Amino acid sequence: MHPERGRIDATAGGLGCDWSWSAIHRVRPRVPLTCPECSHGLRAKVSRRGLRFFAHDPGSPACSLTGETMEHRLLKLELVLAAREAGWHAELEVPAASGRWRADVLATSRDGSQRIAWEAQLSPITAYDISQRIEHYAADGIAVCWVATRRRPWLGEVPAVRARPPGNEPGSQWQVAEGLTRFAVEPCEGERVCPGDGHAVWSEVQ
Repeated sequence: MHPERGRIDATAGGLGCDWSWSAIHRVRPRVPLTCPECSHGLRAKVSRRGLRFFAHDPGSPACSLTGETMEHRLLKLELVLAAREAGWHAELEVPAASGRWRADVLATSRDGSQRIAWEAQLSPITAYDISQRIEHYAADGIAVCWVATRRRPWLGEVPAVRARPPGNEPGSQWQVAEGLTRFAVEPCEGERVCPGDGHAVWSEVQ
């Protein structure tokens, strides 16, 4: 958060507030930035791979945003960029006004009629706990999809997909490896009598 420009998003064009990265990265005097979760000071940084992010200043209190692994951060980044590429408005770390939920990524359709929370779930969690959190989102009219990178017991039990990170091959990209299905009607074969035009089936797709 910035005291005048509000929320700063390192992943968005213009930082989400019509500002440049050079205005906050390695400048003196330092730009006053604070964590939206714990209000501790933050500094703008760039990883060795060119990923822009914010890091807590030394001596920060216990904050839920400091314990994230790089894998979790990268998956959230992929989700927010994918939503934007699909034409949706998307933001990282969006809290509910009631405090009942905090979305890793909250995507809103262009006309504002649909909102979907995307949750990067890499740590262990039960299907029951996920269902409870889904109810919190549903109370505010928000759909949710959980994203894992490994097989989890709750895949197939709640709205979720398993994503496969890109490999080392040139041009390799993220893919949905499990959980994405298509409903299709297949024509009847043989001499079986079918009351309709075919048989409807769910099939896994890439």
